[in-house]
Amino acid sequence: MIPSAFSQANDSIPPTHQSPVRIYSHVLQEDRILWISTPEGYDNGEAYPVLYLLDGDVHFKYTTALVDYLSNRGRMPPVIIVGIINTDRRRDFTPIHSLLFNNKIDSSLSTTGGGRKFLEFLQTELVPYIDQHYRTHPFRILAGASLGGLFAVYSKITAPTLFQASIIMSPAFYGGNNKVLSDVTPFLQKHQDLKERIFFALGHEKKAKIDSLLLQFKTSAGPGLKWDFKSYPDEDHFSMPLKAMYDGLRFIYANWHVDFEHDTTLSDYTAIAAYFQKLSAEFGYNIKPDEDFVNSCGYKQLELKKLDKALDIFRHNISNYPRSANVYDSMGEACLIKGDKQEAIKYYRKSVELDPHNSNRRETLEKLENSLQK
Repeated sequence: MIPSAFSQANDSIPPTHQSPVRIYSHVLQEDRILWISTPEGYDNGEAYPVLYLLDGDVHFKYTTALVDYLSNRGRMPPVIIVGIINTDRRRDFTPIHSLLFNNKIDSSLSTTGGGRKFLEFLQTELVPYIDQHYRTHPFRILAGASLGGLFAVYSKITAPTLFQASIIMSPAFYGGNNKVLSDVTPFLQKHQDLKERIFFALGHEKKAKIDSLLLQFKTSAGPGLKWDFKSYPDEDHFSMPLKAMYDGLRFIYANWHVDFEHDTTLSDYTAIAAYFQKLSAEFGYNIKPDEDFVNSCGYKQLELKKLDKALDIFRHNISNYPRSANVYDSMGEACLIKGDKQEAIKYYRKSVELDPHNSNRRETLEKLENSLQK
C-alpha cells in the first residue's frame, strides 16, 4: 500500500505507544519513574536508537510529537524515548555542591551536588535496564535544558562514550558548578578522536557562559566532533526548548533525508542499500533500509512504469520486513499491475493474514478470488 504520508487521512485517532515504568535505583536509593515511548510498529521486532530526556515530565509530550512528525516524514529514524521524571533535579543535575547563586547564598540549593551519583545511575542502571528490556541500537541521544544542560555537558566530559549525541539547551553554569565549564577545554584536547554530534541552544538570556563554552569548542574540538549552535532571540529560557529540540534532532540527523521523488540515483534496490550502508558507517551501527522509504521508492518506479525495478524493490522490502502486512500489500498491487492475479492473490492473502482487521485489503482479496472463479 502507498505509505500513509501519501494516503487520505482517516477519522480514527492513532494509537499511542507510551507507558510509565517504575524502577528502583540502588545507586540513588529511591524509586524512579520513567515515561517510555516506543515507535509505532515496535512489535514487528525491529531495534531503535534511544533518546533520553532529562526533565522528562516537562519535555516528554512535545518531544514524542516532534519525533513522530519527523520520523514519519523521513527526516530521522523512529526512536525509543525515555523521559526521566524528576525527584530532585537540583540534586541530580549538579555535580558540585554549591549554595552560591549570583554571589548570594541560596538555601533552595541545599541538596545540590548529586550529579556524580545520577550519572552513575544512568551508566550502571538506567541504560542497561533499557538495553535489556527494549530492542535498542547502540546510538543514544541525551537532551537537557537549564540545569539539565549543565548535566549534559558534565556527562559528556565525564563519560564521553555513554551518549553519541547531545542536545544541550541553555546550560545553567553557576557557582561552584562553573568548574564544569572550565573542564571543557582539557577534555576536548585529550579526546581529539571523538566522533559525536552536539547541538547547543540559547534563548533570549545572558550569553557570557554559552559564549565561553562555544569558544572552547571552536578552538579545541577534534575534526570528528560535529557541533552547532543556534540562538532564539524571540524565545526565553522556558519557551526555547521546543524549537531547539526540533532543530537539534534535525542537526543530528542532517544526512538522513533523501528526496526520493527527485533523486534519480535511487532507481533500484542496489542504490537504496548503498545509501543505508553510508548511513550505517556514519552512525556506527547497521541501519536496515527503512520500510516506508523503500516502499516509496518502489512506488516511484511504478509511477515511472519501470515494473521490474519496482518488483525487485518490493521483494527486498518483504525480505527485510517479513512481519509487515504493508509490504505484501504493495507487492500484491505491483503484481496486479503486471497482470499476474495468482501472484497478487498470494501476496494479498499474506497481507490479510498479518493484518486481518484491514477491510480494504480483505475486499481487494475477495474481489480477486471471485474474479478467478468466474
